[in-house]
Order: sequence, then C-alpha cells, then structure tokens
Amino acid sequence: MLKKSALLILLFLNSLAFCDTFTHKTTSQSYDGFMLSKQKQGKTLIKTAEGVKQIDIEEYNIERNRKGRDEKVVVLPIDGALQYTAETQAFNVSLARACDMGPIFIIVQIDSPGGRLDLCRDICIAIDEANSCDIYAFIKGGKNGGAYSAAAAAAFACDKIYMAADTAIGAATPYQMTKDGVIKQSDPELLNWFAGVFYQLAEDHNKPGILAAAMVDKEINAVEINYDGKREFVWLKEPNPDVKIIKTWSEKGMLLTMPASDAQETGICDAIVADMDELMMLLNAEEAKVVYDNGAVKARLELENAQKRIDQTYARVQNKIKSLSSSQKMQYSEAYHMYNAMIRDLREAIALSEKYPDLKQHEHLPELREFLESCEQSIKN
Repeated sequence: MLKKSALLILLFLNSLAFCDTFTHKTTSQSYDGFMLSKQKQGKTLIKTAEGVKQIDIEEYNIERNRKGRDEKVVVLPIDGALQYTAETQAFNVSLARACDMGPIFIIVQIDSPGGRLDLCRDICIAIDEANSCDIYAFIKGGKNGGAYSAAAAAAFACDKIYMAADTAIGAATPYQMTKDGVIKQSDPELLNWFAGVFYQLAEDHNKPGILAAAMVDKEINAVEINYDGKREFVWLKEPNPDVKIIKTWSEKGMLLTMPASDAQETGICDAIVADMDELMMLLNAEEAKVVYDNGAVKARLELENAQKRIDQTYARVQNKIKSLSSSQKMQYSEAYHMYNAMIRDLREAIALSEKYPDLKQHEHLPELREFLESCEQSIKN
C-alpha cells in the first residue's frame, strides 16, 4: 500500500541538510555563513563575513548553527486554496529568495483548505530542495481553520510543524476535476500515491507516517499500541487479540483530521502556540526581524485582476462582433475603426492568456490567434 517508490517523482528522499559552519576535512580551515542557491563552475557558493566563497562542498564537514546568518525570519504565507500555477511559482521564487537572504529560519504560514495536487507537488519539491535553511510550518488559523489536503502535505514537507490551538490538519483525500467541471474522487492508483507521499513526508521528519497516510486513505485503521514498552502507531488490518490497543486514532471508513491537541499528542505537531510572537519566543528568535514575503498572495491578486481585464476585453470583442454582424448598414470608415479596435482587444487578450496560463481563456489561444489573423486579413482587404 504505502510504497516508498511512490515518492521518487517528488525527490523527497535523502535530501542534504547543509548547515552554517563549513570546516575543510583536511586543512581545518572554516567559514561561518550560509549556502547560496547558485553555483559557479560546479562549486557551491557560501556567503560569509569576508564575502562570497566558492568551495567544493564534498571537501567540507558542515555544522548547523546560526553563525554568519542574519538575525531575521522570513514568513511565506499560504492563504486560501492552492489553485493557480502563478501563485505556486511566486511562492517558489519567494522561497529561493528567502534562503539566499540567510535568515535564521523560514516560516511557511498556512491557512488553506488544500487545492491542486500538481501545485502541492511543486511546493513540496521546492521546500525539500531548499536545504540551506530550516523551514518550519505554522498553521496559524483563520478563515480556513487549518491545513487540509494539499496544504497538509506542504506542512509535512517542512522540518517542523507548529499549530495554533484552534486549528486542525488532515482531510486529504485527493479529488480530480473532469472536463465538465465536476469533482470526482481520484482513482485508487492516485490515492495510493498520495497516501504514500504523506507517509514518507511524515517519516522523513520523524512523525508517525501511518497517521499521516490515514489523512488520505479512509481504508486505514490507524491505532496506537505499546510494543515492548515503546509507543507505536500501526495499521491494524485485521483484529488481533494479542495486540493491546491503547487508542484508535482512525477508524476504517473515515478520514483522519486532527485538531492541534491531538496532533501534538501524537507527535504530528511539534508544539502549540498562540500566535507568531509566541512561536518566535519558542524558537529563541524574539529579537529577530520578521520579514513577510507576500509574493504568492500578490501573484493571486495580479491574476485575478488579469482575469477581470480579459473578461472585459472579451465583452468588448463580442459587442463589436454583434455590431458587425447586424443587418444594419455600416459606413466603411466606421467598420474599419471597429475592426482596428477589435484587433487591439484581441492582441491584449492573447498577451494576457500567454502570460497567465491560469486564465480560463488560455485554452482558447489557438482560436484567438486564428480569429486575430482573420480580422487582420479583413482590414487588408
């Protein structure tokens, strides 16, 4: 069911935890600083007090600490549904930019009902590959009340998870959208893959994987047992009188959704905090400057504005088509100016559709280009 191979496409396994004191294995020469995302001539760039150094990372022992880092924390919000490519791309750009700023850590601040699996995958990969800085999830509460579905996966991709008291995490069964706009439950293969993603993300960050998988697959009966004096969470597929169940966390037929208190009790959540200030105190960063990068939020607003513009452009084009198609006679000069105006509108619509693949008109680009060519030919004739 939960096969590790299901995660290869996500590149989650065996990520390197690069740190902040770099000591040469032979000469013992050391640098305090942080790794940059760019490389030069196949070598790693690290930023130090003496400037940017170019090193062969395999020749160095690396120790995680705050030496050489800026006394700041970067916060990247994920608010609302993950539904736009532009928003996800902006988040990934912000994350790379944040790493190169050398903060003591990065907070992914989440209040989301989930969203598209492909966008979830892209965000998880970006978090996994941003291995030059600690990244923590903070499920802050708000309109959506927690991190659900794809947003829960983004939380599990982070090094640690912190939650506000009134939040929850889970309810992550993947769904697919048909061409007719109907949402349907995903096929078993996709369900198995997504459960495997949750399982391995949790295990990679020392969290009970079977509980994470039970957030995706309602067939999993996740229970807590005591095995040789050790607390364990397992999938009890068949009744076993020899197994003493301490608690059933997820019964078959129900998706697991955990309030913050349960998430903390089971180790899914590392701590419950009231707000960002309390989280900064917990992480010994109360004196750090907190910088919010709202690139993803701005990208969504920009996309929504672009959708309004293209909708207005479409309406103008349609009105001109009606006027040109009417039986009422029109002067040549009036028709000529109307065609020119329509051509300008079509060019704007095409430019917007090319820039923003998320726009609902994007799939009609071939027809738009064909219609534009027809209008331009009409002017020439």
